[in-house]
Amino acid sequence: MMADLLTVPSDGVLIPMPSHLGYATDTLDLCKELSSLTGLPVMDILHGDMRESIHNLKSLTGEIPTDISLGFRLTRDVPSGLSPLVVDNVIGTGFTMKAALALIPECIPCTLAVDYRRCTL
Repeated sequence: MMADLLTVPSDGVLIPMPSHLGYATDTLDLCKELSSLTGLPVMDILHGDMRESIHNLKSLTGEIPTDISLGFRLTRDVPSGLSPLVVDNVIGTGFTMKAALALIPECIPCTLAVDYRRCTL
């Protein structure tokens, strides 16, 4: 369904968002499926530090934690001439997507679901 709703650039590349484990899990599967439907390549190049899930912390405290270091880093650069689409399965706070945007300012955020009650991008 997501692929049908997207207008993706022909020069796009799908970059999965890492989970709290520090590497892409469900989002990598999502990117692979989107790739099969759109023909866009997948680059699993955004990694981070292992940490507690921000969603779980928000559920426990009712607050968006702001003192967590995600440790996001690129394992290699996005090749010039490609439009990076950072894919996440949900944006609940905007915290991780903001960190991805700081690393890849030209990226296009792409997500399956957004919780607009708490998201501040």
